[in-house]
Amino acid sequence: INNVQKTLPQLHQGYNGVEFQATTQFAKGSLFGGVTIGKDSGTPDGSTTSMDFNNPNNLINYAGNLGFDAPYQIRMGGIYDLWRGLEVSGSLRENSGLPQSRTYNVTRSIVPGLTQVTQAVLVAPPGAYRYPWQNLLDLRLAKTFRIGEHLQMQPLVDIFNTFNSDAVTSAVTTVGPSLLRPSNIVDGRIVRLGGQVTF
Repeated sequence: INNVQKTLPQLHQGYNGVEFQATTQFAKGSLFGGVTIGKDSGTPDGSTTSMDFNNPNNLINYAGNLGFDAPYQIRMGGIYDLWRGLEVSGSLRENSGLPQSRTYNVTRSIVPGLTQVTQAVLVAPPGAYRYPWQNLLDLRLAKTFRIGEHLQMQPLVDIFNTFNSDAVTSAVTTVGPSLLRPSNIVDGRIVRLGGQVTF
């Protein structure tokens, strides 16, 4: 048996973007940040979908923004010595929402000549609708105590998702009564107490 494998010409993917980064240090700390602007677009392929490309209904609106396409991403972080070894550090992550899909289930009651019981059809290209922006700020307070020559103790207070962001990261995207019902949101604010001992 002779098998021939080839890339389907209608499948294509591409990413275009630019990134800016800056870092600075000063007497009591340091600060860094970056901005990424980009676009990931094209069509799904065999590594990300089991779509049957022989079915023309699957090709409706199938090209758009893919996967983890977030056109704007902002990252900042730093550390600062407040007073006598009491340090505050943190990181800020912001990104525009990831692409959503919109599907509609077509049945034989709508299209009597449908060859299968139900056909899910994309009613908009991926990325035409998006999840909300995500804003995540994590903070840490740490104080270093030195005991003797070699022992060092450092109690820690970590605050994750300081502003208690509740951005939706996953939702029902099938057109119907449950459209946009959240199925997953960003984890709520978490406060963690800990410490480190170095000897």
